[in-house]
Amino acid sequence: MVHYAFLTFSLPGHLTCMVTLAEKLIKVHPDLTVTIYTIDAAADKCAPIKAMPGLNIVTLKLGPNGGNVKELFTYSLEQPAQLADDVLLGIKNDLSSRAGVTYPSVAVSNQYGSTWGRQVAAKMGIKSYIFMPSPMIVWTVQMLLPQVYASGFDRKGFLEVPHYGLLNHLQLLDMGGMVDGLAEQCRLAQTHDGMLINDQEETYDSHYIAALKEYIPNVRFIGYLPPATDFSKPPAPKQAQSTCPEVQGPESLVLPWLDRQGPRSVIYIAMGSWVHLCKADQVELAFALEKVGRPVVWTIKKYNETVPYRPSHAGKDYKERECKVQCDEYGLPEGWLDRMGDRVLIVEWAPQTTILSHSSTGLFISHCGWNSLTECVSLGGIPIVGVPIFTDQPINAHMLEHKLKIGKNLWSNPTEGELDRHLVADTIYEVMGNQVFAENAAKLKRHNDRRWNGASGDSMKKLKEFCDEVESK
Repeated sequence: MVHYAFLTFSLPGHLTCMVTLAEKLIKVHPDLTVTIYTIDAAADKCAPIKAMPGLNIVTLKLGPNGGNVKELFTYSLEQPAQLADDVLLGIKNDLSSRAGVTYPSVAVSNQYGSTWGRQVAAKMGIKSYIFMPSPMIVWTVQMLLPQVYASGFDRKGFLEVPHYGLLNHLQLLDMGGMVDGLAEQCRLAQTHDGMLINDQEETYDSHYIAALKEYIPNVRFIGYLPPATDFSKPPAPKQAQSTCPEVQGPESLVLPWLDRQGPRSVIYIAMGSWVHLCKADQVELAFALEKVGRPVVWTIKKYNETVPYRPSHAGKDYKERECKVQCDEYGLPEGWLDRMGDRVLIVEWAPQTTILSHSSTGLFISHCGWNSLTECVSLGGIPIVGVPIFTDQPINAHMLEHKLKIGKNLWSNPTEGELDRHLVADTIYEVMGNQVFAENAAKLKRHNDRRWNGASGDSMKKLKEFCDEVESK
């Protein structure tokens, strides 16, 4: 029995990708056991997937407050050695408590674990790899940051990323005071045994790939990871609330509703589990949807249950734009739900994989988390309208419009711009009305399907090569 240790924070996209990667590796290597070590705060997110054969998820109390994600990220940059010791202790305690589990032969850290994951692996005497759940361009921009800021870049202009085009200052991730720590992550990446990237190599020019491999020679592009089995179920006991109270539970609600809609007619909206639009922008989006006249599934929580919108790059003086419209508990215009009627389905949680793969879904309006974009490509092959808010989302939105050509980015500067109902409606008309976007998305899906098609698929071959490399002396 072979054992791999995965190290990750509980950011939903990162955890989902790690689970999917584990599932694919177990298919390649049936004798493999994978243990994902994450933080205690991830317990609810882990509930639906703990029963997957060959996969174990162990939550650890890490950091000064036992698992707050944001504080732990800062802690990992400031005290990576201490965090490595904490993780190592947790792994040793876990191994001693489980009978029949072999010692891990490799530690695989997500991109933000490069500063401490290598130390864990070194102390255990095993190999160490990085898994990059974001596109390669995010890593490249991160590598450029030290020289960009050293050159006096004032964050008000544009940075030209080689062979990629212009990215504005917000698309430099929301670095703030983290530049030194992220630069250290990039530097330490060179000390690992290799890297796996959740991206497609053919998206980039060959000399761009060559430049990356000069920095990290052992890189494998594994394609867009399809969602893991059984990860689309909500953690118990939380259930979705809906605008149709007589129907209980998200699965029994969403699927029959989708079945009643026409082919590729539905607009699905989901802004991820960490961000949401400010109320004023949400109102503009709602009015645009009303104008467009398409059926809508919108995953949205009650507004007073969410953290007030404030992008991390906005600075301490940022003020949320005033909303001049009376809104309901979801931050939607009063009377909007009544006017939309059966044409809209509001849920607090939705089975995203079910929606994206359904034949009635024709457009995804997304915050552009990379995990959501790759799910959309691998499941539905449908176009996307991007509404990026923070971290890597503006870069991902730039990618979907200018490189993949499967949709449009509504904005590139959420702290200075604002949504406008007419622009939003026009963008929806354009993306859903122009078959080029749908054709490009469908073509990308077919290509990704081939990559994961059994043992002969290119992605599965690369994972087999990775397993062989890990187990070689």
